[in-house]
Amino acid sequence: MRLPDREGVTFVQFSDKLLTPDSIMRDYYRQAYTKMDGYYFPEHFMEIPFWIPTIAGALSSSRYDKSLHVSQDLDVTVETLQQKPDAEHILFSVMDANVQQVHHLAGKVDKPMVLGGYTDPAEFGAYPNVRYLNGLGELTEVFEVYLDSPPDYSLFTGEKCIPRLTLSEGCLFRCTFCTVPTTLTIASSGRIQEQVEALKPLDFKLIFIDDKSFGQARNWRSIRDVSEQVRRYNQNFLGFIAQTPPSLALRDGLMEEAVGMGVKYMEFGVETVNDEHLALFNKPYRLKHLDEACNRARRLGLKIIPNFILGIPGDDYKATIDWVRQNRDIIPVVNINFLATHFGNERGKLPWIPKTLGDRDQNVAQKSWLSQDDLVRMRAAMEEIYAITTGN
Repeated sequence: MRLPDREGVTFVQFSDKLLTPDSIMRDYYRQAYTKMDGYYFPEHFMEIPFWIPTIAGALSSSRYDKSLHVSQDLDVTVETLQQKPDAEHILFSVMDANVQQVHHLAGKVDKPMVLGGYTDPAEFGAYPNVRYLNGLGELTEVFEVYLDSPPDYSLFTGEKCIPRLTLSEGCLFRCTFCTVPTTLTIASSGRIQEQVEALKPLDFKLIFIDDKSFGQARNWRSIRDVSEQVRRYNQNFLGFIAQTPPSLALRDGLMEEAVGMGVKYMEFGVETVNDEHLALFNKPYRLKHLDEACNRARRLGLKIIPNFILGIPGDDYKATIDWVRQNRDIIPVVNINFLATHFGNERGKLPWIPKTLGDRDQNVAQKSWLSQDDLVRMRAAMEEIYAITTGN
């Protein structure tokens, strides 16, 4: 029974089983990860939803009782949330991928809801029970919070996962499809140490460095200290996954140093193997950098995970498929998303104007700017890339 001076907060996360029930991506990852030590495939989401431990850590532990509800069925979720006490706050992170589900629950559940995320707040203006916050800083208007607190992963105790660690926020590059702020905020050494200690409840072998372009922030070498700190409580720790563009990976011996400090996998934002399209997206590398980075990774024994964008008008994907085949020996898995014109894109230079909800969702293949032939070609390319990297 809850004490009268305490309040309840329920975090709602939608299961991938609900959002993408027929996803061939999930089947692909499940197969690929079995061959990659330290890569886990949780039941409901690819990774722990970072917004939940972030906000849970900020909420006053002396005032709030925190719980997690993973929604696999909207009717069950409505019934579950309706049974919560009247003053219970229900929290959502809203994205184009789940905005329809959040609308459904906002209209069915008569409880205070606090939303934030990457969609237009005006869409929820008609719900009297909904408060849409424009950033974590506005949590102070609703809750008693300590925004400088480290994350709290207690709701995910024992979860096999790949947790995230933030050395810096933002990115100095200006890719036209991206919504990441273009200023760089560097975490202090104390803040990094707090994050590392916060990971103790989790079952992990790898840590994903959340920096959008690893190596931009001057503190990237702090992963050496992170590794030592983690191993004091986790003897199974293997190392890190970092993401950065190929051109930055080549600078000043970064790849060599990173491998020496425990980086086991490096994600490259390849997007497409086409210099013309890379220029359109204002990507900070060209194919010559990609080839050199792959050759260097091969010499270092470093595995590369390319991130691709499909759905670019005029892309026939042939060069991308050929590149994957040529570098299969260092590519254990790929990440594929579909071109999307996200709400809040601060660069705003993509020539395609969103006309449908799917146009803004990177998990949806069908786009208003693609013909049926484009969709067929894109699906075939995705399946071929998956087949190359799994050996099936």
